Amino acid sequence: MIERLKRIWRELLSPERQHGYGTTLLPAAVALSILILLSGGIATMGAIDSEREAREASQYTTGVIARLEKVRALAVDAETGQRGYLLTGQRRYLKPLKEAMEREALLLDELKTYAYGNMEGPQENWLMQIDRLTNEHLAETQASVRMARRGNRNEAIETLKMGGDMRRMDRLRVLIDQYENYEYQRQAAGLAEARQYAQIGGRQVLVVVTVLILLLLLIAYLLWRNSRLLQTETELSEITEAKEQVELISRELNHRVKNLFAVVMAIISMTARRESDAKVAGEKMRERVNALARAHQLTLDQDGGRAVSLGSLVDNVLAPYLSDRLRYETDGPEVQLIPRYATPIGLALHEMATNAVKYGAWCQESGGVISVRWTVEEDENLQKVALVWQESGGPPVTAPSEDGKGFGSQLVLSSLRQIGGRFESIWPEKGFEARLFFAVQREPDKD
Repeated sequence: MIERLKRIWRELLSPERQHGYGTTLLPAAVALSILILLSGGIATMGAIDSEREAREASQYTTGVIARLEKVRALAVDAETGQRGYLLTGQRRYLKPLKEAMEREALLLDELKTYAYGNMEGPQENWLMQIDRLTNEHLAETQASVRMARRGNRNEAIETLKMGGDMRRMDRLRVLIDQYENYEYQRQAAGLAEARQYAQIGGRQVLVVVTVLILLLLLIAYLLWRNSRLLQTETELSEITEAKEQVELISRELNHRVKNLFAVVMAIISMTARRESDAKVAGEKMRERVNALARAHQLTLDQDGGRAVSLGSLVDNVLAPYLSDRLRYETDGPEVQLIPRYATPIGLALHEMATNAVKYGAWCQESGGVISVRWTVEEDENLQKVALVWQESGGPPVTAPSEDGKGFGSQLVLSSLRQIGGRFESIWPEKGFEARLFFAVQREPDKD
C-alpha cells in the first residue's frame, strides 16, 4: 500500500503530469494553505476566548468571595459592638456598631447586584438565605440595643443568652462557607477547562503549522518545477525560432543567389547583344558585375556602421544595370540612413531592381526607365519617408494573384516590417509601381 502511494505521488509530481495540471495544483495548494491558516486562527481565537472567559470567571469569583468575607466581618463587628454595649453599657460601642450595620446592609445590596445574572444551582438560594439571616441579625441587634437604651439592659442580655442570634450567626457563617466553596469549585473547573482548551488549541496550532510548512514546501517545489518547465519551454521556443530563422535565411540566401545568377546572366546577355568587340564586351561585363558586387555589399554592411544617404543607396543598387537604353531617374531630399535602416531598405530596392531586370522595365532590349522619387515629412526627431518606385517602357504587366506572390514580395514586406514600414504595389498597364513608407531617425550630431 505504501509503495502504491509513493508511485502515485511520483506520478503526480512528474513533469509530464504537472505540465497538465500545474496551473490548478498550485492555486489549490495556496487555497488550502489559506484555509489551514484560517482554521489555525479560529483555533487560536477559541483558546484565547476560553482563557479570557476563565480569567473573567476567576475575577468574578474573587469579587464574590471578597464581598462575602466583608459581609462575614461586618456581621462579626456588629455582634461585637452589640455585646460590648450590652455588657458594659458604654456608648463608645454604639458608633462602630452603627457603622458596621450600615455598611453590612449596603454591602449585601452590592453583593446581590454583583452576583445577579451569574448565579447558578444553589447560589441564588444561598444568597437569599444570607440576605434573610443578615436582615434578621441586624433587626435583632437593633432591638437589643433599643431595649438596653430604654433601661432594660438585663432583659436584653437574657435575650442574647437565649442563643437565637448566635445560632443565626452560626448559620450565616455556614452559608457563607458553602457559597465560597462553591465559587472556588467553579473557579477551579473553569481554569481546568481553560487549560484543556489551551492544550487542544496548542496541539491544533502545532498541527496547522506542520501542515502549513509542508504545504509551503510543496508550493515552493511547484514554483521551482514550473520555473524549470517555463525555462525549458523558453529554450525550446528559442530553438524553434532559431531553426525557423535559419530556414528563412537559407531560403533568402537561395533566393538571392538565384537572383544574382539571373542578374549576371542578364548583364552578360545585354552586353553581348550590344557589343560586337569581345574585349570591350568583357570589360563592360566586368565593370557591371563589380558594380553589382559593390551594391550588394552596400546592402549588407555599412562600412563599420556609418550612415549612407538614400540617394547613394538607390544609385549603388541601380548603377550596375545602366546602359544606353536602360535608364533610371531619382529625385528627393537628403535622407541619411544608419545601417539599421539602410540594410532592409537596400534589400527591398535590390529585390525590385532584380524583378525589373527579370520581368519589368529593364527586361527587354529596347530598354525602359525606372523612376525613384521620395518625399520627406519632418516630425520631431523622425523623418517620415514616402518612396515611389515607378517603371515604364517595359512589357505590359498584370497583378499577380494572392497565391502567386513569391518569395521576393515576402522579402520586401519582411524588410520593411523590420523598421516599422509598409509596402504597397500597383499594377498599371504602363508598368509596375511600388510605394514604400517608413520613418527613420535622424543621425545624431557628432560634436
